[in-house]
Amino acid sequence: MSEIESEKNKFTILAEWTIRKLRKINTDVSEEDELIRWILYSFGIEKIGQDIYLYLRKEGSSTSTEIAEKFGISPATARRYLEQLHLIGLVDYIGREYHLSFEDISRGIRSILIPRINEVLHAIIIVANKVSGHKYLEEPFTSEASFSTWEHLAEKIEKKIWKGIKIKESDDKIIIDVFRNYELTRRDINRCLDKGKKLVIRVFGSLKISSDIDPSTASQVIDRVTVFGSVEGPKNVLNAILDRFEIFGSLRMR
Repeated sequence: MSEIESEKNKFTILAEWTIRKLRKINTDVSEEDELIRWILYSFGIEKIGQDIYLYLRKEGSSTSTEIAEKFGISPATARRYLEQLHLIGLVDYIGREYHLSFEDISRGIRSILIPRINEVLHAIIIVANKVSGHKYLEEPFTSEASFSTWEHLAEKIEKKIWKGIKIKESDDKIIIDVFRNYELTRRDINRCLDKGKKLVIRVFGSLKISSDIDPSTASQVIDRVTVFGSVEGPKNVLNAILDRFEIFGSLRMR
């Protein structure tokens, strides 16, 4: 058995992405298909995979068998390319039919690919911190996290122990960067209110707005919210603060 085969047997691969840094493309003069091919090649999708994606954009949906016949490849090869497109959030399926996850190609990348890669990176960081002897947050990244225990967190940050949340305070703002799924609660809002500071929060993952937040208080406290992922929250709260949001993903009001 080769060394490469031994490594694969030891560590089971559940998902695999390729990210290439390409020379910038001129978006002002390039055709749409060329721009799409540039995006897909950036994620390691070769020409047949690009052709399949463009075909699905045109046809709306297709089975792997139909795609295989169209491009003169085996059904197994067709499924392999479709799985690549699925992993980067661009293609989904219902039964045997494959279709685009979103008509907007950037939305698939923002709302599906970024959270998937984010989760993998966090898992790697957990193991890396074990090697370094740090105590890392080992429980799953749930929406129950909040920055309400700032005093304890500040101590951990000073010790350079990474918990997926970075907090900075200025004279008039509290700035939170969250690299995980997150729930914004009334305690978080009240903490800013008590300090007399505005809240700026950036979430790289899913953001859930708690139903216990008062809309008028949220409007008073929140300065700006940027989310690279999905947002879910009560309609009355979101309507009060939606003008401060920049969402690179999906929004669901309840």
